[in-house]
Amino acid sequence: MGCRTVLIALAAALSTVWAQPAWSACKITLIAELPVTMDGDRAMVPVKINGVDTKLVVDSGSFFNMVSPASAAEFHMVLDPAPDGFVVEGLNGRTEDVKIGKAANFTVAGITYHNVRFVVAGTGLGGDGAGLLGQNVLDVADVEYDLPDGIIRLFRESDCHGANLAYWAGSQGHSELALDEPTNGDTDTAGWATLNGVRIHVQFDTGTGDSMLSLRAAQRAGVKPGDPGVVAAGYTSGITAHSYLRAWIAPFSSFELGDEGIKNFKLEIGAMGTDVDMLVGMDFFHSHRVFVSNDQNRMFFTYTGGPVFRTEHPPTAPVAAAPTGAGGSADASSLTADGYARRAAAEVSRRDQRGAVADLDSAIALAPNEPAYRVRRAEAEDALDKGDAALADLDAALKLDPRDIDALIDRADMRLDQSMADEARIDLKAAEAALKPDDDQRHDVAMAELRADMEPAALHQLDLWITGHPNDDRLAGALNARCWTKALRNEDLDGALADCNHALMLEPGAPDILGSRGLVRLRRGEYEKAIVDYNGSLKLQPNHAWSLYGRGLAELKLGRSAEGQADLAAARRADKDMDAIAEKRGLKP
Repeated sequence: MGCRTVLIALAAALSTVWAQPAWSACKITLIAELPVTMDGDRAMVPVKINGVDTKLVVDSGSFFNMVSPASAAEFHMVLDPAPDGFVVEGLNGRTEDVKIGKAANFTVAGITYHNVRFVVAGTGLGGDGAGLLGQNVLDVADVEYDLPDGIIRLFRESDCHGANLAYWAGSQGHSELALDEPTNGDTDTAGWATLNGVRIHVQFDTGTGDSMLSLRAAQRAGVKPGDPGVVAAGYTSGITAHSYLRAWIAPFSSFELGDEGIKNFKLEIGAMGTDVDMLVGMDFFHSHRVFVSNDQNRMFFTYTGGPVFRTEHPPTAPVAAAPTGAGGSADASSLTADGYARRAAAEVSRRDQRGAVADLDSAIALAPNEPAYRVRRAEAEDALDKGDAALADLDAALKLDPRDIDALIDRADMRLDQSMADEARIDLKAAEAALKPDDDQRHDVAMAELRADMEPAALHQLDLWITGHPNDDRLAGALNARCWTKALRNEDLDGALADCNHALMLEPGAPDILGSRGLVRLRRGEYEKAIVDYNGSLKLQPNHAWSLYGRGLAELKLGRSAEGQADLAAARRADKDMDAIAEKRGLKP
């Protein structure tokens, strides 16, 4: 069944006139309402694929629904070759290894459809996201992104040309932007903005976390790496293999989008391999309520609060759009406990922890026996440095459900933060005991045990999880963790090397994995190969202390004294305790 047919069926199920904007003939009809839960920067919607409950990330920058090969295998999709010449492009890479997957049953908004197709490509998303909900769904109707309230709505419009479709705005005012006309099947939500007085082409991409500007556009706007105020920001990655690139945070003086403008703010910049100048990401969607009229190729939006472009710097707000408050626009009297919790997740994603705590207070008042809300409130309280309140919430959650693994892991992490290592280990042992044989949470327990210096226990959990999850999108990370831990312990180096090699097949060029393999090769006396791996890692993480130290040791072993001492000195500058940390692992110059 095609996606247009899917939405026609949804319209029949939800034929409700949602609003009538200030234009007598205009009507917009709600055809689907998708509850959204934020997982970090990802807007997740619940679906079922071949009967399996999962979640897809809403990605307005993806031209089609997409899953990784691992997810396609997990959901038992039937795979066919992609058309000749079919490629998938990501943030800084592309892949021609593409297939078309078919799900016999696909359920969204409570309705099941049959023989729904997905692009199968990439290396996966990690976390709970099984794949992407793309433009082949989002473009066949009008779409409203009400992420501050945790909802995405799909509409049909009738006789609305020239009408204001920001139906919620009332007298507060709104902004409008003309969008690109679709050409050659291109359905991107894109338009034009002005940065430092220079016109730039922007794409609105809910699959991107923080907005990013290309280096070429930054240079046109008079900004480049090395300029005063431009600071390194590590690296970022996309969904396709090899899509890793260095990034910087840079200051800009002005940005105008439609009727809205901001001044004196900072943006992430990088050498993006995209056709557009800028990806406008989830930071923008968190701070705005947005209505995309695919029928008119126009976007209507209002500012709802918080930073427009989120960096680690103080937030900036629009000067032309009156804030409505960061708490979203939904009538609080109509919210359920789950509605408050979803809104809190959106607030956490945009770093409004206080707003999240307030909404979780309301969720807990409505559902006092639901431990998950107390766990989420504890996480927000911990981010506000309210450790005692966070631990009290976790204690309460565990009284409601003593086998709540998320609560046990969170309490262990918080106890480690408070130098309560023995108590943290007790929690992790309790979490182990609560696990089922094939439990997915073995992965999270293992990662927490590594932090608690429970390396043998963590390796055991990783062994069990990796064996039971051969198609999971987090497999590369788990293999890397096992490789790194064995290298630190100087044990089973052949197994460690095999793990890192497998992880690099899944995520070619990943700097963390290259750093891990560098340590394995250093331990094995393969110094030239170790240096090659460390060079690859340091290209994207130039100040990574372990990689600098490891490369320095390898250089010294090869008689390159000047290079080795320079790298060791750089490692010590990056981490003043690096000598002691390495010596504890039996590594000395």
